[in-house]
Amino acid sequence: MFDNHFEIKIDASKCTSLVEGGAFLDGKKVYDSWRFKDIKLESGKIYGLVGEYGQGSMYLSYLVGGKVDFGDLRLFCNGQELSRSMLEQTSWNLEPSNEKYRNAVVKKSIEKALLKNQCTEDFNAIAKKFIQIPSMILENFGNYMQKSLMEKSGLSSMIEKINSISSKEDFIEFLQNLATDYTDNNDVWENKTISDYLEQISSWIEDYAASPANDIAWENVDFQILARMLYMGKIYE
Repeated sequence: MFDNHFEIKIDASKCTSLVEGGAFLDGKKVYDSWRFKDIKLESGKIYGLVGEYGQGSMYLSYLVGGKVDFGDLRLFCNGQELSRSMLEQTSWNLEPSNEKYRNAVVKKSIEKALLKNQCTEDFNAIAKKFIQIPSMILENFGNYMQKSLMEKSGLSSMIEKINSISSKEDFIEFLQNLATDYTDNNDVWENKTISDYLEQISSWIEDYAASPANDIAWENVDFQILARMLYMGKIYE
């Protein structure tokens, strides 16, 4: 049933019930309700669920993960009707761990699910299917929106500059361009403070070194020189 390509369909045509939930907004408890609607989910795609409160998107993940009863809803995979037990046996619902995403929360959740389900496949094998490092976004996810985002943030041109560095002068010019980019395009910088910036350099090194996409010979990197450069940025006038 769940082959290399499949489609999950949620049929809400006979559903008359509502999903109700509450959340704190600006310190006040508010309540809302949602009606079910038909939806299709295809394999090979990554879906982002956006909402004001979180209950609706979380409920959908619980539904597809077989964590809640269907009620009047009907779920199908490639036209074959599914039961809750089928989904429980074949899907993972990664429970939130209340950590910041920058703390590798997704990686931790996947590794926990791999251990719980006694899988032989490790995290790197799964991550290889969803490579999204900047240098490979256009190759692996080359749709218009992602290309447009890279162009808007200047990411593609910055990667070209990095790949062309071959001398001390090139590196100095890159640092100057990076400083100018911080001033001119601060709104697209994820890490705006020096502490966040340095913390994420550390996180990136750890994550990229363990990634299947790693193309750096770390044993050839002179970390002492890099450390000296970073420290001199603190005290040099």
